[in-house]
Amino acid sequence: MRQTALLLAALLAAQPAIAAPFAGAATGPAVASQGTAETYRLDSGEVFNGAYLADYWSRNRDDPRGDNPSADAPGRLISSKPVFGGDLKQPAVQAVRRKLEALNTLLLAHPTLARIRGGSIAPGGGFYHERGGPLGHAVPGTLTINVYPIALDNKKTIKFADGTHHTPGEADSIRISVNDTDLLEGRAPIGEWNGMPVVQRGGSYMLVISNSERPLFVEEGTGAGAQLVMNPNLIDKSRPRSDIQFMTVYVGTSRPIRTEIERGRLSPLSPAGRLVGMMFNTDWPALMRQVDAM
Repeated sequence: MRQTALLLAALLAAQPAIAAPFAGAATGPAVASQGTAETYRLDSGEVFNGAYLADYWSRNRDDPRGDNPSADAPGRLISSKPVFGGDLKQPAVQAVRRKLEALNTLLLAHPTLARIRGGSIAPGGGFYHERGGPLGHAVPGTLTINVYPIALDNKKTIKFADGTHHTPGEADSIRISVNDTDLLEGRAPIGEWNGMPVVQRGGSYMLVISNSERPLFVEEGTGAGAQLVMNPNLIDKSRPRSDIQFMTVYVGTSRPIRTEIERGRLSPLSPAGRLVGMMFNTDWPALMRQVDAM
């Protein structure tokens, strides 16, 4: 997946640190052993092949070393503050922007990204609906944290004076979106992970986190034809436009990795492995409530 280009030369000052609720975060469901293979499942019984990545990062939080020179190379934080695009003029948009900036600060302190090796980091984002059109009542916004794999044998790789590295190119990313109903349209949960509904986005999983008393999904149809669909009345227009009413999280990659994950071959220390580990080893409801209360 080709990533949105960022202004990598703009080195921005770090934001004040905020205590992140990563201690005691989700570590995954029970493991059912089948011979020498381990099968992880969502509560619905759906096989979740990426749980070994979440399990790794629930146990390794101290700065694990890469298993080859590129994977072990200290990474560069290209920018500590996301560069946002889209409609930035409205006061409600500025309020959501501040919340996403605070969320970015929290996530950069996550064990998968703090003191990163094997990848450099540049966050970005924007204010728009996935499918275009005017902004809805609840402001839709996206924070994307891009992680660029380091390749020491690439002639374009930059080594900075502090010993960190950056290799230009395509990035893996974790994308956190708020209030964008386009992301739920046509999707239904296939199970839950620690109480958070899981839907599929292409060949990837996406977590959905609610900050509302309204259900995320409702049943449509009757009898054998009944199915879950996004609640058409999900957005509460009586709430301020800047409220985060729900959030989605998924990982996008610069190359197909589904087979690698299914076979347990994607390294937890790769950029994509780190981001999958973050996605399924973070207390997203706590983070959402923390930044929404700001």
